[in-house]
Amino acid sequence: MRKVSLRTVLRIYTHDIRRIVTNWVTLTVVCGLIMLPSLYAWINIYASWDPYANTKGIKVGVVNNDTGGTLKGITFNIGDEIVHSLKQNEKLGWTFYNTKDEGIAKAENGEVYATIVIPDDFSLKMSTMLSDQPVKPDLEYYVNEKENAIASKMTDAGASTIQREISTTFIKTVTEKVFETLNQAGAELDQRYPQIEKYKNLLYVLNENMPKLNQNLDEMLNRAENGFTQLNKTADHVPAVQDTLGKLIELNDGLSKDMYTASGNIKEIAPDVKENLYLLQTIFNKLAETTEDLNEQLTLYKPEVLTQLDNAVTDLDQLQQRVKDSSEQLEKAGVTVPNETLELASDIAMELNLFRGLLTDLKANIKDVGAAEKILNKLQPVNDRILDKITKFQTAVNELLAPIDEALNIRTFARLRDNLENIRQLSSGISSFTRNLSTTLAYKKANVDGKLSKSIDSISNMINRLLKNANSLAQSSAKGSFQLSKDLKSLAQRLEEWKGKTADLRKNIAQNQNLEKLLPDLARMNFAIAGSIGKLSLELDQTLFPKTESYLQKGSNLLADVNVILGNTQEDLAAAKDLMAGMASGGKIAVDDIRNFKERVPDLQQRLSDLTAVFQKIDSTVDVKDMIQLLKNRGIADNNFLALPVTMSTHPLFPISNYGAGMTPFYTTLSLWVGCLLLTSLLTAKFQPADFSFTSHEEYLGKYLLFATLSVLQGLIVALGDIFLLKIGIQEAGLFIGLTVLYCVVFSMIIYTLVTLFNNIGKSIGVVLLVLQLAGSGGTFPIQVTPAFFQTIHSMLPFTYAISGLREALAGVSYPTLMRDVWTLVGFFVSFLVIGYMFKPALTSFLSKYSKQLHHSGVIGH
Repeated sequence: MRKVSLRTVLRIYTHDIRRIVTNWVTLTVVCGLIMLPSLYAWINIYASWDPYANTKGIKVGVVNNDTGGTLKGITFNIGDEIVHSLKQNEKLGWTFYNTKDEGIAKAENGEVYATIVIPDDFSLKMSTMLSDQPVKPDLEYYVNEKENAIASKMTDAGASTIQREISTTFIKTVTEKVFETLNQAGAELDQRYPQIEKYKNLLYVLNENMPKLNQNLDEMLNRAENGFTQLNKTADHVPAVQDTLGKLIELNDGLSKDMYTASGNIKEIAPDVKENLYLLQTIFNKLAETTEDLNEQLTLYKPEVLTQLDNAVTDLDQLQQRVKDSSEQLEKAGVTVPNETLELASDIAMELNLFRGLLTDLKANIKDVGAAEKILNKLQPVNDRILDKITKFQTAVNELLAPIDEALNIRTFARLRDNLENIRQLSSGISSFTRNLSTTLAYKKANVDGKLSKSIDSISNMINRLLKNANSLAQSSAKGSFQLSKDLKSLAQRLEEWKGKTADLRKNIAQNQNLEKLLPDLARMNFAIAGSIGKLSLELDQTLFPKTESYLQKGSNLLADVNVILGNTQEDLAAAKDLMAGMASGGKIAVDDIRNFKERVPDLQQRLSDLTAVFQKIDSTVDVKDMIQLLKNRGIADNNFLALPVTMSTHPLFPISNYGAGMTPFYTTLSLWVGCLLLTSLLTAKFQPADFSFTSHEEYLGKYLLFATLSVLQGLIVALGDIFLLKIGIQEAGLFIGLTVLYCVVFSMIIYTLVTLFNNIGKSIGVVLLVLQLAGSGGTFPIQVTPAFFQTIHSMLPFTYAISGLREALAGVSYPTLMRDVWTLVGFFVSFLVIGYMFKPALTSFLSKYSKQLHHSGVIGH
């Protein structure tokens, strides 16, 4: 065998190139082959350019039958608010209908993709949230999945939008009422603020002038003659006394009146404000509980139920094997086992097989309500038979263990003793298992819509008792039974989980609901609501609630102190008024009147000091302006905040302009593979006879150069068109083009090697690989949401690494990821090159007769 001549390889390559360029028909066909992949990529990318920006064409019907409701005197109509909000929402094509029948009919005939009905008692049920027995309102959602699979998912998002609007509207309505009360209190306090400042300043002046009043009164007494004091209007002390007395009387009369009014208002407003604040706080607590309940319900996902059923089947298999092992060990030990006991063990094994088969059928018929119910009903008699036979078997085993107990203590029989002890304990476990299952199935059958929690609690209690018994046995048994104790615990745990899941599965089957379609959106929405409510409760508990209540409490207490002081000054002020009246008459005033008032001055001065201290305390403990601001100006802002307290700031780490740009790596990679398939479909992988000789290896390499060249031209056109024709914002354009060329070299090697080795069969293999890579590469949906088979083959497919590499060039490079992708694809190239080079000569001669037969058929050629 001669060595491969590079010169001959190049002669084959250049010979084919000359044949193409010298034959205009061939050249036209080849040019078409070079252009076709680019059209495939560009058309698909442009078609998916930005579909989520045009969702307003997706029509969703809305029917509002809500009649409204009241909550603590607050009247609201959630349905009307939702309709008003949706009319301003252009994300979907909201279409409004008057009746439920009309809306459903429109969805059935395809005029809208879905219809959402708000029932007449919706707001009424919302208003029960603070009652002892709240009733959750329901939205009726009718979706026509036949029209379009993707559109139905978009309408699911519309249903989530309405749920979010309901929460927002309800909170906003209630908080508007709460802050309306607070605003009224703030407005009244703001109106009286100038008077408060006036009295405060007047009080401070009086408190400073009281010592001077005593001096002026002494001066008047010194001027007395014959029991009277002549009033000299020009004396300074007389106007000073009159001015002080006037201010004192004005302060008392005005402040007493205003304090009485303010005290009454606070007594009137404070309970209302506190009740509304408590109402708001209670609403958030209720919403938090509702959110938590919904989160628990959202975890009931059907695939998890199926997993639990599989675990139950596995446990039954293990129990069946233990019965078989025990019988074999008894035989090895030379113990004569009665035929009835062996037959009983065989019967139990058969019943367990039947039980396992019924569980398998249940799993396969989940979505068929009728079939699933029939299977569940069949479990009851099987359960009864298993319970009866295991009871008999345990009795037989106990009888068998009694006479050989002494022998089993011998070292030789240790394993047999352990197995028989296992059978005795597992028989007890199986009895409990079947009894619990029997009870549960009967309960589920009769009470599908009953209180599931009681059933779960009952099952849990029975499992706990089983665990307690198993633990007691484990502690008293030998080392070999320790593992069995762990097995029993695992079995009990799985049994508890399985029964809980089975109850929920039974309910879903009976109601024929497909709730999992809304799970992702509802989970995200619920997570946001739960977080929002937590932050709101914290903010309200730490600021608004305590601050407002503190102001009201302190204001009420201080006003009470003011009223007590003013009440104690009434007699003193009566004497002041008499003295003031006497001075106003002119001429003279009795010395006794002056002395009478002067005796009261110390008490009056002390009370003014007390009153001043109260006002100073008000200044230090209650910021009146802050309280006015808190009560008066937060209404609109706060109810909007509470209705929608959380905003999301999105920070894209690797920004992509739109959906079409995001799909570019997938469609570009796909078009390159399709281009290689087209080349191998229309161009021959065999070199036609020429005026020089060549080997199979030289033919293999020379023809590959032609396929690789044409494939690279395809890739260059696709990549350049992505960048300059579609103007996709690619971060690393040079890298994008370079990777495209590399992929063409690798893909052409893979497909060309398959075709040159297996001819038409190789072309079929290339198509099969294409189909597998469409689903298994993660190019459209995340690989984690695909079936297990595609997740298994994901890392074995060239598309996986090709798409990943182009994504790096498109949105920003992570070099470790890029290097992994490139070297993996180089590995594919080298592997297929070696395979083709090694097996080309042998397979060519081996498959030649099959190729001749296909050619002679007149149907399949090439």
